[in-house]
Amino acid sequence: ERGLLQPCILVMPAGGRSWYIDGPEKMETAFISDLIPQIDRNYRTVTGRSGRMLGGLSMGGYGAMRLALRHPEMFSAIALMSPAIYTPDPPFISGARIAPAFQKDGIFDPARWRAMNYPALLPEFAQAGHPLRVQLSAGLQDPYGTDEAAQAFCAVWRARGWQAELKLRPGAHDFALWRETLPDALRFLAGPGIVIAAHSGTGR
Repeated sequence: ERGLLQPCILVMPAGGRSWYIDGPEKMETAFISDLIPQIDRNYRTVTGRSGRMLGGLSMGGYGAMRLALRHPEMFSAIALMSPAIYTPDPPFISGARIAPAFQKDGIFDPARWRAMNYPALLPEFAQAGHPLRVQLSAGLQDPYGTDEAAQAFCAVWRARGWQAELKLRPGAHDFALWRETLPDALRFLAGPGIVIAAHSGTGR
């Protein structure tokens, strides 16, 4: 009503413990090959990458980051809130260490985590040549260290000459913080200066 967002469609798939990758559950495949086509079939969408953005918090921030880097032809922006994008490895208190997606023989596998994480994805992403708008936010008192993880990602990203917004504020790893950061993330993804709903056709 205040004109802070363009008309947009928000879709929030539950990721379980999948971390949005293809592990025991083929979540990445389902997201890309099933979910997005289903949305396009049923709603009037902008089907190009300019009309698709990703956002997520914690594990969802990891998923949004990874899906955008893995499929740069599909997404134009990401907003990552308290993202669990640790490098080289997640802290011992992170749920990543008990997630089936990153286990081998029932034990956390650092090699699998590193193969899936952004340092391994950046060379191919850079070669694709698709610009990606990036915003990261985290709480300075996050017990999981996602503030440090966000800063590390930002440093790597900016070292390649790419722009990224980094917003750190007092807060932990909880919905008290995310209620504060979500409006800004939505404005970043679908603000009045971003045209994502230009499709005027019918049938979806």
